Amino acid sequence: MDSLRAMLQQANRYGLKFIFVHDPYYNPLLGFAGWRRSKPYDSGAITAWSKDDVPPARKVVSDSVPAPWEGLMWGLLPMGSSILAILFGLLLPDRAAKLGEVVAIPSPSRELV
Repeated sequence: MDSLRAMLQQANRYGLKFIFVHDPYYNPLLGFAGWRRSKPYDSGAITAWSKDDVPPARKVVSDSVPAPWEGLMWGLLPMGSSILAILFGLLLPDRAAKLGEVVAIPSPSRELV
């Protein structure tokens, strides 16, 4: 509870502008931390809380930013592989039709070689 209270009081530091609460137990904690009740949802079962003095999100400088081609591959490869699997399933000959064929298996001969 202490870490939650600290995070709610320092919302600017964590970039929290909205919180959705389903348990009314947390309502007094949010009120004391300076949050304002915005709007109820689901007939009052869920309430939205907001904090007006939170600045807009800013870009985080990081060494682990993916290259543009990695983003393109992440967007194309999953969908492309799914489409390719569907095409293979539709275009390749059906193996079930070949199951009805009788294959003759030679039996071992009784002659001595």
